[in-house]
Amino acid sequence: MALDPSAVVDRTRTTWDGEIQPALVDYIRVPALSVAFDPDWAEHGHLDAVVESAATWAAGRAIAGLSVEVIRLPGRTPVLWFEVPPFDGSGPSADDAPDVDTVLLYGHLDKQPPMHGWREGLGPWSPVLDGDRLYGRGGADDGYAAYASLAAIEALQAGADVFLEKPPFASLAEFAQVMEVARATGRHVQIGFQSLGSAGVTRLRDLATDGTLGTLTRISARGAWLRDRGYYERARWAGRRTLDGARVADGVVTNPLAHAIATALWLAGATTPDSITAITTELYHAHHIEADDTSFVRIDLVEGPPVCAALTLAAPGQGTAMVTLEGTQGVATYEYTRDVLHLHTRAGTTHETFPRLDLLENFVDHLQTGAPALVPLAETIGFMCVLEATQLRPAPVQIPEQYLTWEGEGSAAHPVVDDVEYWMDQALHHQEGFAAAGAPWADPAAVAIWRPNADPGPLG
Repeated sequence: MALDPSAVVDRTRTTWDGEIQPALVDYIRVPALSVAFDPDWAEHGHLDAVVESAATWAAGRAIAGLSVEVIRLPGRTPVLWFEVPPFDGSGPSADDAPDVDTVLLYGHLDKQPPMHGWREGLGPWSPVLDGDRLYGRGGADDGYAAYASLAAIEALQAGADVFLEKPPFASLAEFAQVMEVARATGRHVQIGFQSLGSAGVTRLRDLATDGTLGTLTRISARGAWLRDRGYYERARWAGRRTLDGARVADGVVTNPLAHAIATALWLAGATTPDSITAITTELYHAHHIEADDTSFVRIDLVEGPPVCAALTLAAPGQGTAMVTLEGTQGVATYEYTRDVLHLHTRAGTTHETFPRLDLLENFVDHLQTGAPALVPLAETIGFMCVLEATQLRPAPVQIPEQYLTWEGEGSAAHPVVDDVEYWMDQALHHQEGFAAAGAPWADPAAVAIWRPNADPGPLG
């Protein structure tokens, strides 16, 4: 199926400008608060109104096999349910075909309360388009979900290519489903791990293979960031492993510092399940959340040293996120948020800043000229294996309060784990995690091992 990139761009802009944006403008005007903030929601009718509007919009999409239904139960908010059977390049496939997985796309139409602090001219129920930004309550969280999900499916069926932000999916099953759709339709999918668009990452991989660092002995990722309570109060899914029965996977490993994992795996060449023998996760949370915010991960590979990562959102301040390659002849540390490479060898120390290519621009170039796509979907399998390992295990362990110091007040309050950066460095040095390194707040019960060959799932 031949692709005209200009036609795809025109189609996407037309759909957004002419059909999705007007629907979101109307949606923003409705104060469809969550039931926690509007106990009389049924009497007010706002939730019913936005669900019916979205259902009407969905029913009008040109998606083969699409069914749309509004499900209502007594005393419960309405649910907009749509279903699309599996399809290949020629149209829908039999939904009872063997080995067909189900992919759940989740969103919500209820809204958070108005809050305060809107700048002059803006308000929660008054949609304002300023440049390419649409302001108003619910447009970004999460009113677009139904529209964006169906528009993406429609684009795939029509022969469009897709650019996805990170993390691309919440499970290996969803990943495999989209991989199959892309193969069947001949479409291209790129993932927005922006750090992989930097020329510095390419330079770092060259250093690992050209002898500058000698024999590679260590690959590590380190990120010490700070997130306050407000970060986890901003959305219902924030800090959750699951929400309403659907996997969310919003932990430090899989979302805020996901680039650290993805970059380290790319440098190690671990882009297929066959390249990974085991993934050890040691997950904790300092915040009172469901997901992890302080974690250690070790990815053992078929070839080369393991990839180890120590990550936290409970540091004293917002530190630097980095990936380090250690060899017998030198050490290279890359600050991927700043695109700065620090190289230490017998010849001396150098510091270099690199340009970064926008991945969306790269994707368009790939479609128009055949230039290599920097982050194709297939090369993110390694990251998805790590995500799966963080979910197919017991829940993260709460760090005891005696090892936490809370700073700030209200939504600005944030925990600091005692000596967390020291123990991160110890865990990375020993390559065995916090508990093995002797961190007093660590617990061996937080450690779990996942093996792709033992649980291949949809990729087996």
